[in-house]
Amino acid sequence: MSNLIASVIISMAFTAVLMLFVIFAGRLIDMLNDFLIYRLSNVTGRNIASFIINRVLFIGTVFHELSHALFAKISGAKVTKIRCLVVFSKDTLGYVNFVTQGSAMSQSIQCCLASCAPVLTAFFTVPMFVWLSITYSGNVLYNILFAYCAVSILCHASMSSADLDLYRKGAVCVYPMLTLFVFAVRGLFF
Repeated sequence: MSNLIASVIISMAFTAVLMLFVIFAGRLIDMLNDFLIYRLSNVTGRNIASFIINRVLFIGTVFHELSHALFAKISGAKVTKIRCLVVFSKDTLGYVNFVTQGSAMSQSIQCCLASCAPVLTAFFTVPMFVWLSITYSGNVLYNILFAYCAVSILCHASMSSADLDLYRKGAVCVYPMLTLFVFAVRGLFF
C-alpha cells in the first residue's frame, strides 16, 4: 500500500514538473527574446532591433502560429482563422482563432495543447536544426539556413499572456489525466 501511495505521489510530482516546465521554458524564451532585443537595441536602436527579431526572423512567427493551429486541430478544435504575419501591427505578429469542441474535458485538452504548442514543437525542432547544421557542416549555405531556422523558431517559441491564460484554463483538467498517464507509464518501466 505504501508503494502505491509513493508511486502516486511521484507521478503527481513528475506531472507537475512537466507542466511547469512548459511555462518556465516559454517564459524563459520570452525573457531571452527581450534581452536579445535590448542588446540589439544598444547597437541598432529599439525599432531596428524589434524589426530584426519580429520581421527578419519571420519564419519563427509562422512556425509559432502553425504549431498553435496544428495542435488545436489534432486535439479536436475547429481552427477558424490563421494569420501568420500581421504586417502593420505593433502588438501582434500573428494569431490563430479556434473553437473548442466536445466535452469540458476535451475543450480543456484543446486549450492546453494549443496554447503550449510553440514551446513543445520548438523543443524538438530547434535541436533538429542544430543536428542538421552539424551534419551538413561542410556546406556554408545549409549552415546559414539551419541556423536561421533554429534562431527564428527559438526567438518565437515563447508563450504570450493569452497562451498562458489558455494553458492555465486547460491545465486544471489535463493535470489529473496526465498524472494517471504518467502513473501507468511509470508502472510499465519502473
